[in-house]
Amino acid sequence: MRREIVGILSVLALTISLGLATAPVPAWADDTGVRYPGAITTNTEDQYDDVDWSNPENIMVNDASYATADIPSKSYTYVLRATDFGFDIPAGVTIGGIEVEIKRKAGNSQRLHDALVPLSKDGTARVGDNKAKTETNWDNSPAVAKYGGVDDVWGTTWTAAEINAATFGIYFAVGNNHNKQSSTASVDFIRVTVYYTPLPPTYDLTMAADPAEGGTATDLTAESPYAEETEVEIKAEAADGYRFVNWTAPAGTLDDDEAAEATFTMPGEDVTVTAHFIKQYDLTVDSTEGGLVTNPGEDTFTYDEGTVVDLVAEAEEGYRFDEWTGDVDTIADIDSPTTTISMNDNYSITANFEEIPLVRYELTMVADPEVGGTATDLTNEAPYTEGTEVNIKAEVADGYEFVNWAAPAGEFGNANEAETTFAMPAQNVTVTANFEEVPLPPIYPTVTTQVATEITTDSATLNMNYTLGNDTSVKVRFVYKEFTDTEWSYTAWVYKTADGTHAEVLTGFDSNTMYEFKAQLTGSATVDGDILQFTPDTSSEPPADSLSSGGGGCFIATAAYGTPAAEQIDILREFRDIVLMESTVGSQFVALYYQFSPPVADFISGSSFLRTLVREFLVDPVVWVVETAGYIWQN
Repeated sequence: MRREIVGILSVLALTISLGLATAPVPAWADDTGVRYPGAITTNTEDQYDDVDWSNPENIMVNDASYATADIPSKSYTYVLRATDFGFDIPAGVTIGGIEVEIKRKAGNSQRLHDALVPLSKDGTARVGDNKAKTETNWDNSPAVAKYGGVDDVWGTTWTAAEINAATFGIYFAVGNNHNKQSSTASVDFIRVTVYYTPLPPTYDLTMAADPAEGGTATDLTAESPYAEETEVEIKAEAADGYRFVNWTAPAGTLDDDEAAEATFTMPGEDVTVTAHFIKQYDLTVDSTEGGLVTNPGEDTFTYDEGTVVDLVAEAEEGYRFDEWTGDVDTIADIDSPTTTISMNDNYSITANFEEIPLVRYELTMVADPEVGGTATDLTNEAPYTEGTEVNIKAEVADGYEFVNWAAPAGEFGNANEAETTFAMPAQNVTVTANFEEVPLPPIYPTVTTQVATEITTDSATLNMNYTLGNDTSVKVRFVYKEFTDTEWSYTAWVYKTADGTHAEVLTGFDSNTMYEFKAQLTGSATVDGDILQFTPDTSSEPPADSLSSGGGGCFIATAAYGTPAAEQIDILREFRDIVLMESTVGSQFVALYYQFSPPVADFISGSSFLRTLVREFLVDPVVWVVETAGYIWQN
């Protein structure tokens, strides 16, 4: 053992001295240092199958103990496979170069040369370049040959995992190109140095939860420590009764600090990322009959600790809010339907309602003024509860009109409509239908000129009918003149204070001269009656009884029947007094009749034939028509 250790140290010193003398300045910032194989095998491959190696395990250390092979002329050794170098290159580095060193020497012949120096990733297949120096013969003295270098990856790509694998290795075979002599190949060691970029500095990522019982914070990537700018997937999971709030970290960045699953970019330092949670409590809300909780509703609701929740309870018709019961310690006002509750624990509360006792109120209907009409409760179910809609109706009396409804309390559907509704207030109430008198249209005074009577050769009685209308008094007079004159004569005004007739006897007329006259009235208006005519002449004056309401009949009828007491004459007399004498035209007709009929009557009365002819073909038909229509003019 002592001899082996001394040999290893001497070979190591030689390797270091050779490296200092010949190695170029490395282009890579880190290397593995030399590594020796942990496993050796020999194999025949292709033409490399002439002679096997003796003591191949001697190449595993640098101790001047050789693996040897006696190679005949024009022959090759088996392939030495050196593997299991035990590399532990950090993952993620970039492999920059691989350098292989083999210490060997030739026997008495200088015709030995490298035949095969490639690398293998899987321990079986050769990869990349064959670095064998086939044109260079070995020396008879030991020498270290180098293959590859700090910037040589042997024509392929490498990962740290491939080199760290036990199957990574070097294949080595030797050839003898002498035509006659054999020669012995001796190999002391095979070793490898790998050059790579250094890993960037890494930093620890610590995950924390606040509060600790609130949930968990997990590094889903799970490869801490991390290099700066590494994106790490993290996740927060809340425990029962808690809610995730957000992430915080003194350094680094979060893509979304309020998302339970987020990406955290590492800073250039060790860092703790904290998931913050908040305690949550349940609020269970219910109500009794008679109302509802409209805010937040009636159910179980979850709130963060410390949340102040608005409570609103609304009573149904006929009910009122009473109080909140249950877990009411943090309710601001348990007697108010609108209040708040502070969520510091799980709570269950109930809104309590109570029925409002029914109160009924009297409704009195009146009319103002009483003579103006009536006010009626059509619903007719008094007393009433507050808010009841009552149908009401106002009916006007003659001479009045409806104005509106009035009441000291309550509401009308339309106060200006005679038939409407009234909403009862919370009190006894009188509803008044207001009426006002309708002003009567003005009634103006009237005057009617009546036929002149009691006509003599120089005098006549002038007659008129008149009404006062709305006036309290009027003045009346007659206006008259000869038919051919243009100027009128006037009687004196006479005051009248009631409806009636007026007559005046005028004298000084010329006999057989036609006069015309009219009645005249003045008051709130000045009114003239129709103009009538008369002729002073005793022969044209009708008998006195023919013009009185109870006297005789007409001249022609009297002559035709031979007596003024005939029943037909009474019918004509009654028609004259009721119909003809009450109108201006009728009066004029009567006056003309009395003026012109006496001569005709005298002519008829002297012949029985004419009396019969006039009676049957003139007077009787007229009497029949008047009598038949009697139901009209008599009523």
